[in-house]
Amino acid sequence: MKRVNSKRSTIKRRREVYIRKVICSLVLIAIFAAVGTGYSIKNVEAKDNGLEVEKYYKSIQITSGDTLWDIANEYRGNQEIKSYIKEIKKMNNLKSDQINDMSYLTIMYYEQDPA
Repeated sequence: MKRVNSKRSTIKRRREVYIRKVICSLVLIAIFAAVGTGYSIKNVEAKDNGLEVEKYYKSIQITSGDTLWDIANEYRGNQEIKSYIKEIKKMNNLKSDQINDMSYLTIMYYEQDPA
């Protein structure tokens, strides 16, 4: 009788561990999918020469030869380049201007409101 209960508890424990692993795997897959596909999030409205400008965020993958200055020139809009780079570094917890190939970087970009 004791053996049957022990076997059942072992099976139950294995099932619980398996379910936890599946749930953790699904959560990790969802996180990597969100980061890897390059998400965009609408954030704030600002005025630029009287026109409404929307600020968005997205994830980009760093390729060989990319620098923070190149990325800033492409995405900063009318924002001053040094302040844009400073904000990118703060958002991505970067201590220096060094970025690595194949890593991801969260950046902000701006678009005019079509209205």
